[in-house]
Amino acid sequence: MTESKNKHLTELIELLQSHTFEEQEGNRIAKLLNKIDRAFIAADFKVNRTLSDKKIITNVLNKTIQDLEEKSVALELQKKLLEEQSRFKEQLFANVSHELRTPLNGILGMSYLLEETPLETTQKSYVDVIKSSADNLLVIINDLLNLSKINAGQIKINLEPFSTEKFYSDLHGLLNIKAQEKCLSLNFYVSPNIPKYLLGDRTRLYQVLLNLLNNAIKFTHYGSVTLSTSIESFENDGVKLKFEIIDTGIGIPFEKLNTIFDSFTQVHNSQDFVYEGTGLGLNIVKKLLDLMKGDIEVNSEINVGTTFSVKIPFQIPSDSLIHQYHEQQTRLSIPQSWITKKILYIEDNKANLLYAQNMFANWNIQIDIAEDLKEAQQMLSTKRYDCILSDVKLPDGNGLDFIKQLREHIGGINQHTPVIVLTAGANEKGENMSKKLNIISYIGKPFPPATIIKSLNLVFATNMSRANLNAHQQLSGGAIQSTVNHQNYLTHLRKLMNNNRENMAEMINIFLNQLPETLKGLETGIQLADWEKVHFEAHKIKSSIMVIGLTKLESLIMKINQYSKKRENLYQIPALYNSFKKQALIEVQELNKAKEDLLNHA
Repeated sequence: MTESKNKHLTELIELLQSHTFEEQEGNRIAKLLNKIDRAFIAADFKVNRTLSDKKIITNVLNKTIQDLEEKSVALELQKKLLEEQSRFKEQLFANVSHELRTPLNGILGMSYLLEETPLETTQKSYVDVIKSSADNLLVIINDLLNLSKINAGQIKINLEPFSTEKFYSDLHGLLNIKAQEKCLSLNFYVSPNIPKYLLGDRTRLYQVLLNLLNNAIKFTHYGSVTLSTSIESFENDGVKLKFEIIDTGIGIPFEKLNTIFDSFTQVHNSQDFVYEGTGLGLNIVKKLLDLMKGDIEVNSEINVGTTFSVKIPFQIPSDSLIHQYHEQQTRLSIPQSWITKKILYIEDNKANLLYAQNMFANWNIQIDIAEDLKEAQQMLSTKRYDCILSDVKLPDGNGLDFIKQLREHIGGINQHTPVIVLTAGANEKGENMSKKLNIISYIGKPFPPATIIKSLNLVFATNMSRANLNAHQQLSGGAIQSTVNHQNYLTHLRKLMNNNRENMAEMINIFLNQLPETLKGLETGIQLADWEKVHFEAHKIKSSIMVIGLTKLESLIMKINQYSKKRENLYQIPALYNSFKKQALIEVQELNKAKEDLLNHA
């Protein structure tokens, strides 16, 4: 019962306890009864100064209280039922997620290992299709298991560079087999002015086009399916592309066109053909396009065919991003210093162990294996490790609980050892617990080797303390190659300070004193995956950099600031930090010279 209803009930009881009723008191009683959800009709009784009228109203009040109590009990039961259903759904999704991802990790893992072996051109194309298909299957599984997240707008679009040529090759390779089985012609037409590289979410685009092309093949029994790509318009930072999926299939009835993007909608129900599917495909396509700021239209004619027109904006990646993309596509290189690192992997699944052992062996890194928590405990109590990789669901307990106990073991030789969690049952609850335990990365299976390398980069990032910075500052001019344009150096600062040399020198001092702590804070934040701290440090020094006019540092720190704030492209931050650190050392040398010159001529 709400506080306001209690207040009205109290007022009503006080009124009923009075010895007499005036006419205006009768009106108050009627209003109060209405306010506590008890329908009151004035004709039910006449308010007089008699005891019988008072009894009637008292009976109405008692019945009201009884009804409200019954409603309260019913609501409490309904609440408990909903909570039980929510817990059941959460557990079901967690179990389904784990059971689907575990074998998928084996498929992906073996395809990555197979890729490292000598392969013929045809075999390599088959492996590429397996990898691409498994990657996209994983995304679809995640989306279906987290459909509520899509509806709540919690799925994020990742902006990463990708090759359009490889994108179309993977897509055609996957679909062509299905088209050939139905004796259909699968045609891809790409306008020659389409950029070779785009900056966007390749996986989401792949999912959208794969869904639409799959549908086109499914509902086309004779003829062809065509994907045509052209430039719709040029924009300030990129292009808007138009994708047309054209088929010669059975078509969609006009009256169904307005409902095809609804959930669980299947347009065709034929006695001649059985069309499999959940009816979620086009609904997910529409939601993903909304996230990518794209749109979709459909035109169709029965027994003639259907055309879906999709328009999506993309950015054009910079040369540096394209270079990073190529580095990721080639064989992954491992720093020489990693070879001596001591790594423990806690895992019981044989396929996952085979994948990990061979992956690290390819990098010339030997890892220790513990197949349960008891064995892990023994190994961690006798040997200091540089990094721990751990599954969550293990035969004798929960990996996260184990890490929590490890963190609480004061004085233990591995109390503060960095941890990377690898789990087929990745969920929000586990991710939140990982943050509390200062776990470097919480990675869902399956995972590509690049994901492990990014996380290990966070673990093994080189230290840059104030002492290190001071040591670098004392190096001779030839030790660090300067890229500063001396002719225009400090032009921006001169304008801001009206060429006041003392003020300029003071501003330089502020930056030089601030920089070592900022570098230390950025590094600590990156090592702990504490992106709030990274954002705080980047934001704090950004103003000083902009005031002095250090354009190269400004470009780097702005990206670190943006990515850490929006929690996007986090894998790029360590590399950006290293570039920032190197450029900072160059700027420190030049700023010290400039400061000395300013003070000598003040």
